Amino acid sequence: MIPDDLFVLGKKIHIAWLSGIWIHPEYRQQGLAKKLHLLALTSWNGMLMCTEFTPLNQMAILGTHLYDNLIDKPGIKIFFKSPFSKIANTRKSGIFTIQTTRLIDGIVNSLNSIKNLLIPVPTISNKFSYYEENSFTKEAINYIEHFQYYSSFNRRAIVLKWVMEYPWISNNLKSVEESNKFHFSVYSEDYRLQVLNVYHENQLIGVIILSIRDKLAKIPYVFADQNDIETIAKIIILYLNKNNIETLISYHTVLNKWLLKYSKNSCFYNKTLRHYLASKKLLNLIDKSSLIIQDGDGDTIFV
Repeated sequence: MIPDDLFVLGKKIHIAWLSGIWIHPEYRQQGLAKKLHLLALTSWNGMLMCTEFTPLNQMAILGTHLYDNLIDKPGIKIFFKSPFSKIANTRKSGIFTIQTTRLIDGIVNSLNSIKNLLIPVPTISNKFSYYEENSFTKEAINYIEHFQYYSSFNRRAIVLKWVMEYPWISNNLKSVEESNKFHFSVYSEDYRLQVLNVYHENQLIGVIILSIRDKLAKIPYVFADQNDIETIAKIIILYLNKNNIETLISYHTVLNKWLLKYSKNSCFYNKTLRHYLASKKLLNLIDKSSLIIQDGDGDTIFV
């Protein structure tokens, strides 16, 4: 359960994000999930939301009949490298299948490399530049603070700075032991939250937050004027290429159009959909048409 504030029609509603629920196999099918949901709803006065749930969790949540769909956000998943062997490993497929998918990956990646010889890398004017930071500079913090109500959750720079300093995921070996305590992993050899500060003639025009885990990148937050979104997309693609990122997932509707245009060096892309659920009591207080949700809102920025 992660506390948050939702701003709708000029009012602040204190809510919590429900990250998920797990029942020990020996105690399933006894109605415990519904009882836990009722307790959670009671403790938060019915003000709960959730997203990025597994299919099993979605069934448990909707099965309580206490939640309903809030919004669906269309997104894209761009593959710069063939993903089939990783998918096979995740699903614990047999050796034959893993070897086969590795062969497919090799063929696809080789063909894509040949194709990329004919595709120019995105370029930006020498008037533009970007700098990689591990945290927010004072200039970036001031820039972010100028974006008033950029989303319905409106997380300010101080909160985002805290998220970057205390991530859930760690490359510390101690977190391998901690992962055994949870039903989700808190360890990754390659995890970082990266800030890109974008400048036009030495003036800051954009701040991008990237979440990178095992060569998979997400874009929790983008702070930039709409007129600069095309340049922002080019810089993101340049950064991903430079750092050999294999997959990008984004739900930024306007940005996605430009990301697709400048990622011609990718193998392929898929459309995806992120679902947001809210308790029925909370739904009665929300004007869906005015709701703005950034990719990092909720608990998604932590993973």
